[in-house]
Amino acid sequence: MLERRGEELYKKKRNIKNKDGSEAASQCMDCHGSEGDSWAGKRMDIMNKMGVPARNFWQGNFKLGSSADDIFLTLVNGVAGTPMNPQNANQAWSDLDAWALTYYVRKMARMGVTRIEGK
Repeated sequence: MLERRGEELYKKKRNIKNKDGSEAASQCMDCHGSEGDSWAGKRMDIMNKMGVPARNFWQGNFKLGSSADDIFLTLVNGVAGTPMNPQNANQAWSDLDAWALTYYVRKMARMGVTRIEGK
């Protein structure tokens, strides 16, 4: 049930506040891709800014940890120095929504990411 809600949120457009104070319509898929593999419309923009694409949930390690708590905190707080903004800055998501998205991300990650804790 939570994973299904997480998938809906992952694919849903919502207004977010950027770090510079501007607002934009965004969705997780814009950066991370529809399958979580980072092949998305903003891939080149992110690579040009950061030198690497957005997080590919299929491979490698999560930058700030792979436990459910770590991913939840990454969503809530964002990742300093990257385009990943705090995703609940506008209170667009409840804590339950953030947990739902956390479990959906972990579901995608299990396809090939190493060091997923608590499988």
